[in-house]
Amino acid sequence: MQQTQDLRILVVREGEMLVAQCVELDVSTQASDMKTLHKRMDALLELEMQLSEEKTGDPHAGIPKAPEVFDEMWSRSELLANGISGKPTAIAA
Repeated sequence: MQQTQDLRILVVREGEMLVAQCVELDVSTQASDMKTLHKRMDALLELEMQLSEEKTGDPHAGIPKAPEVFDEMWSRSELLANGISGKPTAIAA
């Protein structure tokens, strides 16, 4: 089972908004600043994993895998020194 700290977060700027996408799981959120983005992604991942664990007995089994394009984008991205929720985080190029 994959641990929460092993999840990677990709951040993409779309206009004036920032979009955070988990690279391994199909979970994303958006905000206008990094602090809010951090809080939203933290809360969303916690809720999704709680619901998945209640439904399947595994915190990740009930969450669809993210499309592979996000892993490809991750490989071309710049890592941030301070990630979201202690997870590796990168800004898409």
